[in-house]
Parts: sequence; C-alpha cells; structure tokens
Amino acid sequence: MEFETTDKSRIAYSTYGDPTNPPLVIIHGNSGSQKNFRRHVKDYVSDYWVITYDDRGHGKSSNTQANITYKELTSDLVELCDHLSINAWNIVGYSDGANVALKFAYLFPNKTISLVLAAPNLNFLGIIFPIRILALLLIWLLNLVRWLPGLKRRINQVNIIFETPQLTWQDLEKIKQPALIIVGQYDFISSSHTQTIANHLINSKLLVLPNRSHLVIFTAPHYFTKLTKQFLNKENGIHD
Repeated sequence: MEFETTDKSRIAYSTYGDPTNPPLVIIHGNSGSQKNFRRHVKDYVSDYWVITYDDRGHGKSSNTQANITYKELTSDLVELCDHLSINAWNIVGYSDGANVALKFAYLFPNKTISLVLAAPNLNFLGIIFPIRILALLLIWLLNLVRWLPGLKRRINQVNIIFETPQLTWQDLEKIKQPALIIVGQYDFISSSHTQTIANHLINSKLLVLPNRSHLVIFTAPHYFTKLTKQFLNKENGIHD
C-alpha cells in the first residue's frame, strides 16, 4: 500500500493485525526499510495493530525533494497517521527513526501514546568518534562517484546522519509520554549522550543491553520485542 504526501512523494506502508487493537507504528533507521522489522511484526501483532513504512527516499518510497530532512520525515509520519485515521499511536523508532519519534512526540503529543526509542541521538556529536569518522569517509567516497546511477538516493540517505531533529534539551523536557530508551552496551551512540537524553525525558526509563551493539534489532529481534512488549503492554493496559 502507499499514500501521497502533500509534496507528492509516495510513501509505501503495510499494516498487520486487528485494527481494533492499539496502533503501533515502527520507524526504521538510516538506509533501512520496513523490511528490517519483518521478524518483529510477528511478535507485536498478537496485541497491536502494527504499521510499518518506508521513509521517503528509502525502500519503495519516493522523495520529491532535493534532500531528506527530519522536518519532512516527521511530516510524513503525521500524514500517515491521519491517512489511517488514527487518533494516537505507540511508536517504536530505531536509530534515526528514534529521532523522528522524538520530533513527532514533541510536535504532536496528543497523537503519541508511548515511545520506544532504540539508540536515539540529537546531534552528530552524540555518535561515538570511530563511527563519526566512518560516516564522514563513507559520504566522501559516495560523493566521488555520485554520478553513478542510484548514488544520489544513497547519498541523501546517508546525509541524514549529519542532520539534526532540531530539538533542544529543554524541548525534550516537554515530552511527557512514557518512553523506553534502549541501547546496546557497545552502541554507536555514546553512553553519556544517551544518559543525557534519558535525564531530560522526564517520564523515561533507560535500558542498556549487556553485550549488545547498535544492531540489536537485527542480531536479537525477538529479545528486542520481548523487552519492548513488556513496556508497551504496561502502557496500553494489556496483560500478558
């Protein structure tokens, strides 16, 4: 399925389960797609109406703009919410998707029930130094061959790493919805940056997964959904 945004981009999405269950939207990370969460959907769908989608310029979604910004990504999310006639939903956001979730919760608190934030970061410096170097090297290499077919799309995806959702620490304090922040012990996001985010989200809980990395959604999908469902079920009054 797909819908058209106000700027004529086409956003591909999928729904799973019973529409009378609490809605749960899942937002993938940089250069990913909704396919990243196929295994997770099977765990969530027993209790939730699950919505997955491809960010603009990712997967099967198009992008009519020259670049991709958090402003557009957040606008797409609220348009998807309205397109599906959902009053408010739970959000699981991974990496850059967690940043979109934060921006959405700040701008549209009445449309947000709860948040699962897997490895969010508010700025490029929140990423550990070796990964920042790798990101800079990658974008430099991609720009060297940007004339190759399909490379412009890839460059736009990677450039989101250097974008900011334009949220201040004070903005985070205005987000009142319950939030679960999940990071791996060996995450790409620095522990101090993660802790600062948790400190400013006044209704949040921080969970650091031992011996796990930024890629925990891929390496341990059912472990991830088990932990997040415990939180989501509590916030939605669902008893195991």
